[in-house]
Amino acid sequence: MVKIVSGALGGPKYMTNLKMVFPVVNMIPSGVPAFMDFDKIEKEGLISVTNQVAKIIKIIKEAKQDLPIIP
Repeated sequence: MVKIVSGALGGPKYMTNLKMVFPVVNMIPSGVPAFMDFDKIEKEGLISVTNQVAKIIKIIKEAKQDLPIIP
């Protein structure tokens, strides 16, 4: 995994563009608040973050089912 320092400066669009250029590289942005919906958190509480993470984990798990096992 590659940490993208100052990922918040470019925001989600920057990360999407990087992922298009480097599709096989696993990336994680620093400056995560740029990627969070604080209005939703204020309305629904932190459970909204938990639910979003659960959805992402499910998507990743489903995507991995179709991949070959890498030793």
